[in-house]
Amino acid sequence: MPSGLEQLLHDAAALHRFVDGIDQFCSEQRSAQTYIRPTNDFFDYLDGLAQATKGYICQLAKTTDLSPERITLARKDLQDIKSYWRILHAFIKPAADAHILQLPAPLIDFAASQLSTIEGMGNTKLVVLLTPELMYFQTPHTELKETASHLAQIIPKAMFPDGLGFVELPYSQGLNLFTNLALYHELGHFAFEELWASDTGDDPIGKLDLAIKQALKATLGKDYDTLSANVKALIVRILWNWTQEVFADLVALRLAGAAFTFALLEVFSLLGLLDEPRHVRFNESHPSYALRLNQHLQLLKDEGWWDALKDLDASHRELLEELAGKAQKSTLYLDGKPAVDPGFVAAFRTVLPGIRSLVAGITINTGASATEFTQARDKIERALMSGVVPSCFWKEDATAAPHPIAVMNAAFCCYLTKLPALMESLQDQRASDVKVRSFWTQRLEAWTLKAVEDYSIIQAYKSVKYERSVRKEN
Repeated sequence: MPSGLEQLLHDAAALHRFVDGIDQFCSEQRSAQTYIRPTNDFFDYLDGLAQATKGYICQLAKTTDLSPERITLARKDLQDIKSYWRILHAFIKPAADAHILQLPAPLIDFAASQLSTIEGMGNTKLVVLLTPELMYFQTPHTELKETASHLAQIIPKAMFPDGLGFVELPYSQGLNLFTNLALYHELGHFAFEELWASDTGDDPIGKLDLAIKQALKATLGKDYDTLSANVKALIVRILWNWTQEVFADLVALRLAGAAFTFALLEVFSLLGLLDEPRHVRFNESHPSYALRLNQHLQLLKDEGWWDALKDLDASHRELLEELAGKAQKSTLYLDGKPAVDPGFVAAFRTVLPGIRSLVAGITINTGASATEFTQARDKIERALMSGVVPSCFWKEDATAAPHPIAVMNAAFCCYLTKLPALMESLQDQRASDVKVRSFWTQRLEAWTLKAVEDYSIIQAYKSVKYERSVRKEN
């Protein structure tokens, strides 16, 4: 039987080889592909951590004496290192697949810049992962950061970069714009997780937690007091899950406007989630789609979007109104089976005003403007219908380029209602030809993304120009 030291050296060499394999993979991917800045930041972190990890492992093996206690402590360190690298391993390949030729990079960069205007999120960096699932996800990162913080006690470079988070896109949708606007929902989840983990004096999440518990107690009455602590915790967790979904939806709406709702309808339709009677179901993780869309419609009306889109002759508008009108209907499903609702849904409805208030408060400096959309819509649509990137119409005053939210919402309106007119205006392009229609949708998305990119370039230019003028004055 090998000695304790021999077994330690064997494990150390195996771990060194594992980390070195990841390091080589990342290096090869970066030499072959181009990535958005946050992904490069993630790879920089991995590279630094890999070198520090390998150095630590080698030094650990060199300095270990024959003391059984010392060997036991060293083996524990190796286990901690293994545990963290196993977690990281799941992120690396999906991040490597999400190179810039597979992503709507201007959209992602702009969305991250919007999210960074929320207080406490000024350092937001979104690493995109491509997933085989036909769904969008925000990968929770709190546990990852906590594990990294623990490991940093022995390897300082393990401390996870501040503000870095992960969102997942279906690999089949990577280059699209319109469906990828559903990504804004995942930004809402990212914001929720960051707010939950933050140590702010106001503690808005804590207030919401209290509101949930009070709502349950008020709705369930004496029955709530008779429940065990475990059952209470389970019920609160279910309502928290529902709260996060509505929170994420409303943050997305505040950032992206009506186009987010239309994108979500397309994704839900693609997944078959709007079929009867599925759209009125509440389960452990999600409130009903009807209730969520009812909250969409309420915000769109409150902030002027619905009135701005009153002329939109599209089935999406009718579908939203139809589904939102069914918000009062509900069936509860637990463990995949119909269940008697003791009052969970009623309790949750009383929390909705608090969610709306929280979202309005944190997005006060970044809300999408229906007024800007209304003012610029006609000019943007005329540009797109002429096959012109909308920012070109502002070339006489580059700093007055249309806001990306106005552009994306106007482009979505064109996609829903004016694509046939665009095709019919071109020679030999029939709107009934599905293949050609798909092609011109891609072209419309490309023009829109270019306008978003132009806006970001102009804003960066203005920022640099301002900084130079300040330095000159000083």
